[in-house]
Amino acid sequence: MRKGFWEECGFTLVEAVVALAIFSMISVALFYLMAGSYRSYWREVQQQEVEANLRQALDRISLRVRQAEKIEKIDPQNPSTGIIVTLPGGASYTYAYDPAKKELKENGQPVASHITGVEFSVREGTVSVYLEGEYLGSGRLALSTQVRTRVGEQG
Repeated sequence: MRKGFWEECGFTLVEAVVALAIFSMISVALFYLMAGSYRSYWREVQQQEVEANLRQALDRISLRVRQAEKIEKIDPQNPSTGIIVTLPGGASYTYAYDPAKKELKENGQPVASHITGVEFSVREGTVSVYLEGEYLGSGRLALSTQVRTRVGEQG
């Protein structure tokens, strides 16, 4: 005896539940993949922001140090406090770290934010600057430079 067309169409309840379970597992896996990609993207954006802040601060300090006539530490016993850079015309720039606001300041004005550590070293016309920063989940990033004064050089 032959079954009719309507009796052979469709899925059984077991088939439908298995298909739904497979679809759900694939959907959850895709969700976690997208969430991980999103977190990685924002971590990279935060790292780029910290790096840009550190580079900007180092560039600014380097420019002033190259032009400096005199460089001295604010507190010789504490390398993270800051330096005072005096230019040949008499203008001076004070670079100091504010740990409460996590900022590096030039004459009291913020130069860079998201700074977690600063160290200045002054030796015979050479200034070494070490900056460390972090923003939210970016992880710690550190940049450093050594700059020599150009006062007295002919060129």
